[in-house]
Amino acid sequence: MRSPGWLLPITAPPGSHTPMPATEKEHTLTQHDTEPQDPSGSSTRRQVLQTAAWTVPVLATAVAAPLAAASPGGCGTLNWSAAPVTVNNTRVATVSTGGSSASITIVRSTIAGTPLTGSFTPLGAPPNPSIAPSGSLYMVQQTAAANAPARQRLTFTSTVPIRSVRFIVHDHTRGITYSDGVSIEGFATRDATFLDTRPAGITRTGTGSNASPWGLSGVDTVNATGRTQITASSPTANVSSFTFDYSNLTTPVVAGGSSMQYIALSNIEICF
Repeated sequence: MRSPGWLLPITAPPGSHTPMPATEKEHTLTQHDTEPQDPSGSSTRRQVLQTAAWTVPVLATAVAAPLAAASPGGCGTLNWSAAPVTVNNTRVATVSTGGSSASITIVRSTIAGTPLTGSFTPLGAPPNPSIAPSGSLYMVQQTAAANAPARQRLTFTSTVPIRSVRFIVHDHTRGITYSDGVSIEGFATRDATFLDTRPAGITRTGTGSNASPWGLSGVDTVNATGRTQITASSPTANVSSFTFDYSNLTTPVVAGGSSMQYIALSNIEICF
């Protein structure tokens, strides 16, 4: 899952948390040999990073399957390759529905912990790490203090009221020193569904709110089968802004390099 050589802390503004040394990363990689192996032969998230060399992310198109039913205002896909950074930690995209379009502003903020190099950046082609399709939005972080689990937030703001969103969270997994938690706020209803078969006994936990993020009931580090689909909707199409949070649910919290975790978002379809 973790490789100490190529992940460097993002330069933070004055007053932000100082990244912890990555000395624990080597310890975590050494322990990997004792972890259960996936019987299907699929690579674990740690094995992927041990064999992958970091490359500068290249913007690419994310392809999404259309929603089964279109809302009265139509649906469109948020294309991260067409969402350039306008200012630090802010991207702006245009979502077209065929006859009209909406401007979507996405702002990344750090609630706790330290975002690492590559976070809030589309994966290149081929993607590296290979946890999601090229063009998926990569999010990577580590906990900086034992009493403050890492958490990043994406705030989406639309010029046209939103009725629903649906997207895939790739590599939604859990290890010994990290546990991926995801949540969405701003809609009347929300749901999360595993798209792949998880190990026996592994179930979804939480309600998907910021107070109770969706997580996993046990250890599952196989990134190839770690996809979770999130849907959220408001029947009155009155949502102008919503948030997506990515957090570490590990208890007790472990700080430093061994707490490094990451996911990627793709197929973000928005209906108005």
